[in-house]
Amino acid sequence: MSQKPRLFLGSSSEGLPHAQVIEAHLAKDFEVRLWTQGLFLPGHYPLESLEAVAKECMFAVIVGTDDDVLTKRGTTSRAIRDNLVFEFGLFFGLFGRKRTILVTPKRVALALPSDLDGLTRATYSRRAGPPTSKAWMKSLHVVAVEISKALLKEMTAERAQRARQHESKRQARRQQAALRLYRAVTQLRDLFIELPTNALGAIGKKSKFDKVKQDASKKVRNLEKDWHDDAELLGVVPQLDALASATSRALLAFPYPTIHVTGDEATEVAGRLLARVKSGTPTERLGAAAKQVGDEVERKVAEFANMYKDWWAKHAPVLRERAYALQDRVTNGMVGDGR
Repeated sequence: MSQKPRLFLGSSSEGLPHAQVIEAHLAKDFEVRLWTQGLFLPGHYPLESLEAVAKECMFAVIVGTDDDVLTKRGTTSRAIRDNLVFEFGLFFGLFGRKRTILVTPKRVALALPSDLDGLTRATYSRRAGPPTSKAWMKSLHVVAVEISKALLKEMTAERAQRARQHESKRQARRQQAALRLYRAVTQLRDLFIELPTNALGAIGKKSKFDKVKQDASKKVRNLEKDWHDDAELLGVVPQLDALASATSRALLAFPYPTIHVTGDEATEVAGRLLARVKSGTPTERLGAAAKQVGDEVERKVAEFANMYKDWWAKHAPVLRERAYALQDRVTNGMVGDGR
């Protein structure tokens, strides 16, 4: 498939030799769609065909030759075909004045719409010699070179503008992705910090306690999926996965506290300890048992405190390291990409 920009080239039947000479020179830089090349099909309106070719092309060149004579308000002037004026206006409206060029003969008072007054046109010398002569062809060659330079300059400027717009949008997407990933670190940290409170709220039953941990771990994985596109855009998928995996492992590793001090379990513990006390009055025996219950509870609380400290000491540094790695990679990527 051709990588050259497409260009529509129109003319009258009488001006076709002029258009063909210009086409031969423009073909070096453009894929030229000359109007005679099957663009106007039987059974179609010319306007439909022009609209169809306009969708395929980026530029238009209309070669006007003074084929007609027009008398207006008592003044007779040379004129180009009405359909060419229409085609020029059509492409002018679709492509803009810098991508639509009108070619006319030099030093010929042409009858053109007043709206075109002041518009610089590409001109050739009709006095250079008869058609197909070297001088005539040279004159059209000069016109073709001017047209090519003007359109290529416009194309370069337009591509540069599109590249700037594309880069601006890309940077905006990257910035938004970076902000979301910075917030992701905060959300994962909050899940880690809030788990002890949430889990201890379900301390009465281990299955409920474990479900709190599993739900928190599942939330981590769901959030990671939500952030995947952002991480892929910034090239930090490994860092995000490392942080999410470490967070999930930490949540699932939160220890269940084996403290029996409430409800039936507390009654069972108290009865068991009371049975161990064999001497003394009932009041003394109850006091001794209560002290042993208190000592066991205190010991269990101390054990859990140590378990919690060990859990925190094991996982907190890992999560902090993973979080810093992700944030640093995101920041470095944004700074390095701002070239």
